[in-house]
Amino acid sequence: MSNRWGPEPVAPPQTAISARQAAVLDALRAAEGGLRVAEVAERRGLHTNTAREHLDALVDAGLAESTTDRPAGRGRPARRYRAVSDAVDPRVEAYRGLAVALAGHLQRTSADPPADALELGRAWGREIAESHCCGGQGPGVLQELEAFGFAPVENADRSIALRRCPLLDAARRYPEVTCQIHLGLIRGTLDAAGDTVTSPALEPFARRGSCTLRLERP
Repeated sequence: MSNRWGPEPVAPPQTAISARQAAVLDALRAAEGGLRVAEVAERRGLHTNTAREHLDALVDAGLAESTTDRPAGRGRPARRYRAVSDAVDPRVEAYRGLAVALAGHLQRTSADPPADALELGRAWGREIAESHCCGGQGPGVLQELEAFGFAPVENADRSIALRRCPLLDAARRYPEVTCQIHLGLIRGTLDAAGDTVTSPALEPFARRGSCTLRLERP
């Protein structure tokens, strides 16, 4: 896990992976020398066959690579898996730069930057969620956050850890604007699902390696 407060940046879109595969990938990223199947299984509480399946899926997705350890006595040499460094796509960099510019413009020109950013995100979230399904019933919040690259994981206290941020550069420079856009995005997703009861609360850079989202209900 990162030593910095808040989430990690999002890599360019790649093949979708499950939450358990994401947890295995996090374990690989935290191990500089890579991990064997048995080590991954132990760290993530998985059966070795299940760990191997997740690791092979990550290799197929281009997110991990495997090598063979040097032979040490009899028996087949063990496979060692490592996370592949995130490649930076120039198009993604351009998108991030535009986001920083727009957040800065809103910060300078708006009479109430957080409020305007919240409404902007809310309209954006509603539009995207409604376009995903007929009848105004968009997918759930977690599915939307996953699709946007936030890598959400539910914590033991029912809060949601947002481990990655699609606009991290903008969020670090203009947090009161960018993070309010993200909060509005979540509110808009709930609007599209007809949920007027849940009140989302976002704590930017709340923990090492993530922001915290709480979906508060009366």
